[in-house]
Amino acid sequence: IKQRDYFSLLAFFNSIDESGLYSHFTAATPTPTQLLWPDEKEKQHAGLKSKIAAAESQLEAISKNAKGEFETWLKTGGVNAPKPIAHFAFDFVTNNTTPDVISTNVAKLGDGPVLVATDGTSAATNYALQFSGDNEVTCPGVKSFLRTDSFSFSIRIKPTEKLDRAIIFHQSRAWTDAGSRGFELTLDHGKPFFGIIHFWPGNAIAVRAKNALETNEWSHITVTYDGSSHAAGIKLYLNGAPLETEVVRDHLYKDISYSGSWKDRYSGNDSLKLAARFRDNGFKNGLIDDLQVFDVALTEAEAKLVGAPISESARFSNVSQRADSEIGAPSAFNHFLTRHHEPYQAALAGLRELREDENKLVYEIPEIMVMEELPQPRVTHRLNRGAYDAPAEIVERETPVAILPFPTDQPRNRLGLARWMVDPRNPLTARVAVNRIWRMHFGRGIVATQEDFGSQGKLPTHPELLDWLAGWFMDNGWDVKALHKLIASSETFQQSSHASRKVVERDPDNHLLARGPKSRLLAEQIRDGALAASDLLNRNIGGPSVKPYQPAGLYEAAGTGKSYTQDHGDKLYRRSLYTFWRRTIPPPSMLTFDAMSREVCTAKREATATPLQSLVLLNDPQFLEASRALGEKLLKRFPKDEVVRNREAFRALTGRMPDKFEAKTLEKLFSEQRDLFAKDVEGAKKLLSTGESKWDESLPAAEFAAMTTVVNTIMNFDEFVVER
Repeated sequence: IKQRDYFSLLAFFNSIDESGLYSHFTAATPTPTQLLWPDEKEKQHAGLKSKIAAAESQLEAISKNAKGEFETWLKTGGVNAPKPIAHFAFDFVTNNTTPDVISTNVAKLGDGPVLVATDGTSAATNYALQFSGDNEVTCPGVKSFLRTDSFSFSIRIKPTEKLDRAIIFHQSRAWTDAGSRGFELTLDHGKPFFGIIHFWPGNAIAVRAKNALETNEWSHITVTYDGSSHAAGIKLYLNGAPLETEVVRDHLYKDISYSGSWKDRYSGNDSLKLAARFRDNGFKNGLIDDLQVFDVALTEAEAKLVGAPISESARFSNVSQRADSEIGAPSAFNHFLTRHHEPYQAALAGLRELREDENKLVYEIPEIMVMEELPQPRVTHRLNRGAYDAPAEIVERETPVAILPFPTDQPRNRLGLARWMVDPRNPLTARVAVNRIWRMHFGRGIVATQEDFGSQGKLPTHPELLDWLAGWFMDNGWDVKALHKLIASSETFQQSSHASRKVVERDPDNHLLARGPKSRLLAEQIRDGALAASDLLNRNIGGPSVKPYQPAGLYEAAGTGKSYTQDHGDKLYRRSLYTFWRRTIPPPSMLTFDAMSREVCTAKREATATPLQSLVLLNDPQFLEASRALGEKLLKRFPKDEVVRNREAFRALTGRMPDKFEAKTLEKLFSEQRDLFAKDVEGAKKLLSTGESKWDESLPAAEFAAMTTVVNTIMNFDEFVVER
């Protein structure tokens, strides 16, 4: 495949709307995601959304009927800015703190913000704080807003240089390390940007001004938000005048706070901070002054008043004097409705309650990661030698012509690519799939290099069989279960694995399929087989990951900074599919049986045979506990017949009856172990106490421990871990 073909295929996946990062400080699912609604909750949510839409329509109707009352109010009404809930004037600093004018709270200065004098004309006061880009100010006591809350911020800033990105203020734990959870005001190449975010970029709303601020000039920025969870609910003002903005994101459907019930780290510790953020770009050499926080969405008239220079604010007292020239009739009307029209205020309060109910409902709904395209596809380049800083020519979305040209009647997106993959003319997809399923049964694919069907891979041993199976697979609707059944019920699979020496010498790897398969089971199959035989296996389907037995101190020894907290009860016996798996620190028993660490994608596991595998089967609590549970079951079922117990244990674990030699060996082992444990009752009880499942203490301890040992010994037969 040519290099250009590789990057042309990559282009199909180069426009996924994601950051490619998970969150360190939150347990949020990285976007894009889809809510996993239970049926009854989904119906409830649809009902709430319908009520919200009706409430929004009611507001519009009320506003249309309020024109007359507005004209009456306009003759005498005035504008007074709401009282802020926090106001940091930054007039002076004492012991590295500066007070909140409204309350007894004090803002804490990090290492380095400097109190500097201003000219006193454009700034709110004669002093302001200047930042280095690495230091910050923490403003505790400021309310942690939800996505359904209305709020506003007013702040005066003076950028002294052009910066690609600078954080002005935020209420969040970190930038990308927290998915930007919270809200933030930044400068994006000098343009004011405000975002309200659950997880960036797919679960957020954000707007950006179309024009950059002037450097070395004071600018008053006012941000208002109406609690609607829509980008249209965010307004930006510069020196009291509305800013022309563009929508960056408009898809917020979960809350923006940090929650212990969501298993977020540092939940509740999200104070408002200025000028810097963990792993973000600070407001380098910038000045900040006069921060005000409001728990309402300021109207345009109020934003004009709050954002006016000190010398002008005193004359903003009567709307009628400036409704057309300075504020504008629409802005004055909106102010009247929001602050003075009781029916509108009552309807708005009802709408907020509905939004809060919807937020609480969505709060508890889990999410799953999905893929979603960007609105505008990202440009893809061929990269010289694969280097990200060496882009060559632009490539379009295309499939390798050597395999199958892309259909002209399909859209050039992932849907079209999926249809190309399952096109009956595609020579690869079905063949690769049936080859992998064949390997699951025979231990070796028809193409031995199942990870490579290219020029460096091996040729198929039975090309016509591979073609026929691929055709059958497609003709039967890509039915995987049916293909497994077809292979497992075939005479080829059902042959005996035993063969004469002559046959083995002629075909040691069974390329000719002259005998049945022989292959080591996967790590997950071995563990699940032990649990199933002992009736400990929890067969529930679905649910979160679980943490079964694991050696103490493993995470600490790996230097992860985390500890492994073992689960209890039925969670210990769930299928291995649900075992929690930390990359680079996989469960040791799984790793011993050749499971991968999952640091990189692996198409094929290799099977080894080492002494450590026997030690796992002999000593791992999961296998010892399974041995004890199966032994207990057989002791209760056949209390007087140890021969039958041994036979049934052997059959449960190997799938066949023991021969005479094996039966005699097991009888001898049971007798010897019973005599040993009769002399060491405490040792017997210690063995029987392995694991958390309860055991019947009324059974004779020596006999019970001996039966456990017999079962555990059978688990070390290769027939327990090898498929024949």
